[in-house]
Amino acid sequence: MDVYLPVGVLDVRAPVSAPLRLQGVFVDMATPFDHSGAIYRSKVEFNVAKWNLTTVAGYLVAGSAGEGPLLSGVERIELWRIVKAASALNSDRPRALLAGIDRAGVAESAELAGHAAEIGFHAVAALPPRFDLRRERSEEIILLYYRALADRSPLPVLIRNEAGVTGFDLPVDLLARLAAHPNIAGVIEGCAGPERTRALRARVRKDFALLGGDETRLWDALHAGAQGAVVSIASAAPYSVIAVWEAYRTREEAAGLDWQDRLRKGAAWFGQPGGVAALKHAMDLNGYYGGPPRLPNPPLPPEARPGLTQAFSELKG
Repeated sequence: MDVYLPVGVLDVRAPVSAPLRLQGVFVDMATPFDHSGAIYRSKVEFNVAKWNLTTVAGYLVAGSAGEGPLLSGVERIELWRIVKAASALNSDRPRALLAGIDRAGVAESAELAGHAAEIGFHAVAALPPRFDLRRERSEEIILLYYRALADRSPLPVLIRNEAGVTGFDLPVDLLARLAAHPNIAGVIEGCAGPERTRALRARVRKDFALLGGDETRLWDALHAGAQGAVVSIASAAPYSVIAVWEAYRTREEAAGLDWQDRLRKGAAWFGQPGGVAALKHAMDLNGYYGGPPRLPNPPLPPEARPGLTQAFSELKG
């Protein structure tokens, strides 16, 4: 069982009232581990220092790309502290820091949110709880979880909709109901097409953040109303994701579609049989530290490496 450090005088029951405005490219950052499986502090700092040289808007720490489910609560807190300190070094702009939490219980999730607030993060990003429940009860439990977490969290809450991880795609109606909560600030859509993004934008308040979480459809998501993206491929090729964002902002369609196609080819390797190991190998190719995935995540099969290397030859930083 995890044992957390005291939160101090922070009242985890009182949500932050200041609105959170999110836009641009966020790195769903991979977590460097050494060959014993421990967090590799110097390599975390190395990667953040390199990302700080770009115009990324911020970092999601301990999300899916960060192998968050394999991190203990104590390790999350350690990682958040490292990234918080590193994000302020050699940087000419502030970065928004999003803390990934995916605990099943509201009490434990709210406690982690309290630690993230104390460290200096700006929001928490939470997956829905994953239980083996009858489908007719799933939406009820998800509503209760997010509303209760938002009531108790001192930081704004972002919903992470990742059907590939949870096996449940949150319906637009459910997200619209959750968007009515003043401390639920937005959603990271891991697999949303443009039609869904447009439908959701039409039903949520103006300051509710819609962030694309699928690098293969980023261009379409932006045109459908997304204000930015939180994507794992930015760990390995941040400039390429920024190129899509800047092309959208400056209405350079040909450039945007060209970079989108390159991202699609690279991201295709993050499915089976690559997974997080493919992302980490791509980071190694592009001058970041990826290193080994954490067990039980398997290493990248040797036969996959030439194809991945070719795909990322067009995504150099």
